Amino acid sequence: MAKEKHVISKHSAWYFFGVLAVSIFIAETLIMLFFAQFLPHSKLASALLDSTLLITVTFPVLYLTVFRPLSIYIAENKRAETDLSIAAVAFQSRESMMITDANNVILRVNQAFVESTGYSAEEVIGQTPKILKSGLHNASFYAAMWDSINQNGVWQGEILDKRKNGEIYPKQVTITAVRGKNNEVTHYVGMHTDISMLKKIKGDVTRAGLHDPLTGLPNRLLFSERIHNALAIDIPYRILSVVMIDLDNFKQINDTHGHEAGDKVLIEVARLLKEATRDTDVVARLGGDEFVILLNELTGAEACEQTLERLRDSLAAPYSIDGLTLNLSASIGATLYPDDNSDADGLLRHADEAMYLAKHGGKNRYVIFDTSAAAKRISLQQKLASLQHALNSNQFQLYYQPQVDMQAGKVIGMEALIRWQSPVHGLILPNEFMPLVENSELAAPIGRFVMKSAVAQLAEWLKLGVNWRVSINISPRHLEDPNFIDDIKIALSRHPEVSPSMIELEIVESAALEDIEKVIRIMQAAREIGVHFALDDFGTGHASLTYLRRLPVRTLKIDQSFVRDMLDDPSDLVMVEGMTSLAHTFDREVIAEGVENLQLGALLIQIGCRFAQGYAIAHPMPADDVIKWSKQWHPAPAWTQISQRRWRRDDLPLLFAALSHRIWVSNMQKLVDGNSTIVPELDHHLCRFGRWQYGLGFKRYGEYAEFLEIVPIHTEVHKTGHRIVELLKLKQLEDAQNEMHKLYDLRELLIAKMDLLAERVTTTD
Repeated sequence: MAKEKHVISKHSAWYFFGVLAVSIFIAETLIMLFFAQFLPHSKLASALLDSTLLITVTFPVLYLTVFRPLSIYIAENKRAETDLSIAAVAFQSRESMMITDANNVILRVNQAFVESTGYSAEEVIGQTPKILKSGLHNASFYAAMWDSINQNGVWQGEILDKRKNGEIYPKQVTITAVRGKNNEVTHYVGMHTDISMLKKIKGDVTRAGLHDPLTGLPNRLLFSERIHNALAIDIPYRILSVVMIDLDNFKQINDTHGHEAGDKVLIEVARLLKEATRDTDVVARLGGDEFVILLNELTGAEACEQTLERLRDSLAAPYSIDGLTLNLSASIGATLYPDDNSDADGLLRHADEAMYLAKHGGKNRYVIFDTSAAAKRISLQQKLASLQHALNSNQFQLYYQPQVDMQAGKVIGMEALIRWQSPVHGLILPNEFMPLVENSELAAPIGRFVMKSAVAQLAEWLKLGVNWRVSINISPRHLEDPNFIDDIKIALSRHPEVSPSMIELEIVESAALEDIEKVIRIMQAAREIGVHFALDDFGTGHASLTYLRRLPVRTLKIDQSFVRDMLDDPSDLVMVEGMTSLAHTFDREVIAEGVENLQLGALLIQIGCRFAQGYAIAHPMPADDVIKWSKQWHPAPAWTQISQRRWRRDDLPLLFAALSHRIWVSNMQKLVDGNSTIVPELDHHLCRFGRWQYGLGFKRYGEYAEFLEIVPIHTEVHKTGHRIVELLKLKQLEDAQNEMHKLYDLRELLIAKMDLLAERVTTTD
């Protein structure tokens, strides 16, 4: 066993000498006493007495004046060295640190402080922390802070400070008072954490749920909250106006100049609307090219009209977008409260009706909702009379559109869709007459006809050995009709062979949310019979997660407006994927409407949405054609192949990146064809695909050989794009078209590599 090494510190040595001196002093004193007692007159006793007296005086004096102070000094130095060692370690922290003296003069800062504030150590040492003050805190704030430091020795909280470049930023601060042996403050130590990113993330999350991501305006949810709050305030003689705005011919801008130009126009429209209104007003974007405004505290109808004229003129001015001059106008509808004494939804609906009158009246104009609307009521009554006659004369019939499981390749059901076979006008689609029906006394009678006919058709299919479910659209008015539950029971009682579980009743979000408690009671009563429910047009309303969890629906139907544009707008793809994921989270079946081509179906399968309906599957057809169609239908081979893969959610951005690349090439073709003047992003770092490639893609797949093979191909794509743009500038269109052929080859090569990467990261059944 190795011998232990004993180390004697400087302090221990001085202690030893002190003890030795005292021991000598005691020994000589005893000797002196001996001689003084027994040999008092000897020379030796006298000498010892003199030396002992010397020692008696000298050693205590030395101990008190030299040994003891020196020992204390060494001990204090040792503690100081330890403290400095600890401080040195702390100063290497990633947290910003600052030490001041008792007068708050900065003595030292660490490197994290320099990086955070932008000041060098030399610039702040000798200054006070006031150099960082933003001026956004008042004197009482700092007084409270110093009270805490003086009373408790520490203060913690958030402060807005200013960097050297003038940027104001938030930080979490802890200030500690350091006290000496007499309890006096000798130093202050401050530790700062920059919380800018944390604040931004929290703000982004909150803002994303309440604001339109493109324009930054309030979205439908926030606007609904604002208008409900405004109506809840009871102020006598108060006048409000709800204004609905729809841009005229906006689709032509998207079709001609591309979605990027369209987005820039929408951003400019948002800016103009904000400029034309007051801070007390609320401007929101509902989606697409629809905007809505809440005008608060109006003095009367004249003030409202002046604002509407200003809005119309502002929106009709030419737009300069990327060197293009675009002409646009808007159709504006408004309603005045309390002349229109409706609730929030009623005001929005009436403003919307007025807007459509403006659009049908020639566009670029405004219409204020006429609460009397005598002429309109007469026209409506005439149309409803025609519809009543059609119902009595059996002019209505049902068409059926198949719903399929694209992954399994089988038919799961049919949606019953009403048609009006008019002897005068021919076959009339439901969008031309059902909006009138849904708000009339005819809603329930026509709803009963659809329900009765659909159940009867199910019975006929059962005789042929076909076991499908049928979806039936239910209008809000029919849903809340007192006889609604009886209507279901009567329709089923006529065909007992039809199981109630084969019936799925589709209701729209707006109907479900008008009176949520009442709707839930009705739905639960219907569920007791055995029928199921689907929430139609999912994504177009503002159903909260709470409502979604409470509504007893089996199926969520994603509105076709999101599905149709997935291949042209990655944001729509993200929306559909999010809604699909949300449906799965709540254990709901999800069906995508509007699948109009095979690519959309393939994309839906990849993001986890296997059920769909749309023209790529089948158009609505008479009942007599359904069986023949079902025997001939087979899923697309691409759907079957893709269905064998299982995608993880974290790998879905790979799909989005591939889609964005296709769109980039498509936009380049539009430029060459003269159908667009917008040049796609030529920097391979900044295009959508590039941002994915150099960001999330590299982080997730950077070690895969398949990914690394993509990088040079993408770079070559952009080099080719550069050449095409230069050739167009030189008017060499034929050469530009030839380069486009190369670009398409590169696109296919890149997509093939992306497919290989997808095969690598997905699992196979």
